[in-house]
Formats: sequence, structure tokens, C-alpha cells
Amino acid sequence: RVIGFLAILMQCVGMVTSIPLGKLSNRLGRKPMIYISCMFMVCTFLLYVLAPLVPSLSWPVVVAAAVFYGVGSGAYLSVDYALALDCLPEGKTSAEALGLWGVVGFFGSTLGPVLGGYLLSFTQSTKDEAGGSYPFIGYASIMLFLGCFMNLLVIVMTHKIQSVR
Repeated sequence: RVIGFLAILMQCVGMVTSIPLGKLSNRLGRKPMIYISCMFMVCTFLLYVLAPLVPSLSWPVVVAAAVFYGVGSGAYLSVDYALALDCLPEGKTSAEALGLWGVVGFFGSTLGPVLGGYLLSFTQSTKDEAGGSYPFIGYASIMLFLGCFMNLLVIVMTHKIQSVR
């Protein structure tokens, strides 16, 4: 029930914010909106790491993280395909560009769980291997590395795009 509530909250916030943030990207540019979305996502993962460390505020922090995720997701999804089309090389069709964009997205979705499992394996004690439980540091390392680091990497790589503002 709790996970369902958080998932619905994230999706609803993303749905409500994506159109206004898409319009804002027309004024600010695509790249600034990607930067903003990634910073919201970094805050999301930091909040998820901090939530268990403050037991009296864990639930409000997790709800805030879900809202941050929704805003970040709404901002990103409102401009990612527009950015791809803006970067379209001369002579390429939009279908080719969006196909490549999709392949890269699937690559990230595939690589994330592999890297996450690998990171978790370093934090699991030998006595817990059969039970499949992991310490907080395992999940925190995933949030920090796969969540924060990868979003910061997106900022760096987006900044390298010269043809789009």
C-alpha cells in the first residue's frame, strides 16, 4: 500500500508538472531544464538516503523525495525527446534519432540493475547470503552512485552538446 501510494504520488506530480515545465523549457532552453531535472533527481536520491537516518521524520522525508522525483521526472520527460530532435544531425530522420535515443534508454535501464546488484554484493555479509538481506550501506551506495552520480553525469554530458541551448 505504501509503495503504491508513493508511486501514484510520483506519477501524479510528474503528470501535473510536465506540461508547464515543457513550456518553461521553450523559454529557458532544453539544456537548463535537463540540469534542473537532474538536480531534482539528485535531491530525490539524497532524501532517500537521509530518510532512515532521521527516524522521527522518515515518512515526511520519503514523501518529499517522491514529490521531488515527480518534479524531476516531469521536467526530464517534457524535454528529453525535444532535446534529441534538436540534436538531430543533418540527413537523419526523426525516427532514426528517436530510435537511437530509445536504445540508449534501454541500455541504461539494463545496466542499472546489473551495477546495483554488483554494488549490493559488496555489502552483503556471508551470513546473510542465503536470506538476501542487505545493510543500509548497500542501498545507500546504490542511491548515491546510481542515483546521484549518474544524474550528475547526465548534466556533464548534456553540457557537452554544442548545437542546442
